[in-house]
Amino acid sequence: MFSKKEPKDKEAQKQEKHQPESHQSPSVYLVNDAIEDFAKRGGFDDLAGMGKPLKVPEGDALSGVLKNANYLPPWVELRKEIAEEMKLLIHKMNHINPGEVEIEIELLNEKIKNYNKKVPNPVLQKGFVSEQTLEIKYENHWR
Repeated sequence: MFSKKEPKDKEAQKQEKHQPESHQSPSVYLVNDAIEDFAKRGGFDDLAGMGKPLKVPEGDALSGVLKNANYLPPWVELRKEIAEEMKLLIHKMNHINPGEVEIEIELLNEKIKNYNKKVPNPVLQKGFVSEQTLEIKYENHWR
């Protein structure tokens, strides 16, 4: 009545293991097999940090991954660029004519406008600067 299950050979086990799911392509299984084979041959045995605890970044996972990859979102890069330009303009304001200062302020405000469009949260947006407010806003908001 009850039949004893015969052990399946390795090929049958492999085929059963890799029954296609509707959302995965067959190439996924080839990659998985290659990774398993690599691991069996000891390919992962000499990785840096092997056996040491993982350093879990504080905050959200995405920020931690981006930080470890030395990636800055475009809006952060733009923020740093604007802050550096503000600092330079503050230092040279007394040494250039007022017309040039006005032009540089306009260019800064264009960059600030662009920055405000890129930030992911309106709370991070910054106000425009003028010749009179440049130093104060730099010290309080951009530094």
